[in-house]
Amino acid sequence: AERFDAFTVTGSPRRSWLRLKLVRVAETADRAREGFAEELAAAGTPAAAPGSAVVAAGDGAAAPGYSGVRFDLLAHDALGSPLRWRLLAEHNRITDPLAVPPGTPLAVPPAGSPPPATPTPGGVS
Repeated sequence: AERFDAFTVTGSPRRSWLRLKLVRVAETADRAREGFAEELAAAGTPAAAPGSAVVAAGDGAAAPGYSGVRFDLLAHDALGSPLRWRLLAEHNRITDPLAVPPGTPLAVPPAGSPPPATPTPGGVS
């Protein structure tokens, strides 16, 4: 149900209240893992070639805790799926995806390559 209030002199509402009920659907952990695996397998075509680089370019806005483009969007462009953001971070030895400075070049992992063994603490190596 939606309720409007704080009307302007012309009668247009300036504020709206919305009541929403969310229902959690029971899903087993095994089914959730299968669904995640299916999503990873159904990844789109990457825009960047394996072994190339993408750049973490920000919009220049100074927001606390935010340094540039979201890592899931970089993974979508580089690897074809936003669900593969961890692979992109591990390949570049990034422990905190929110602390990557804008303009940092990130290597796109080659297809089938294992991630590096140990990430560098505190960000980019």
